[in-house]
Amino acid sequence: MAIDSELVDRDVVHTSEEARRNTLIKDTMREQCIPNLVESWYQILQNYQYTNSEVTCQCLEVVGAYVSWIDLSLIANDTFINMLLGHMSIEVLREELIVYLKL
Repeated sequence: MAIDSELVDRDVVHTSEEARRNTLIKDTMREQCIPNLVESWYQILQNYQYTNSEVTCQCLEVVGAYVSWIDLSLIANDTFINMLLGHMSIEVLREELIVYLKL
């Protein structure tokens, strides 16, 4: 969430130099680490959906923050979508999906 608030949050006014830096950081992240982050999110969401709703909800919040600027196919695929659809049967997770992923 710190990365989102520093690099992406549109409510924060950035100078043109900061905006260029932020774009460079996001581009580098897309190339080097976002696929690994998405895999980690998937594992967290899958492993803790029934045992730790707080961790699962926090992870959904992070996914919601990144989904607007990462490759959507990393999230919008059969594996990830089927897991998220399973969350719809768990009330607290359903609410988080609506809030953070705007479903």
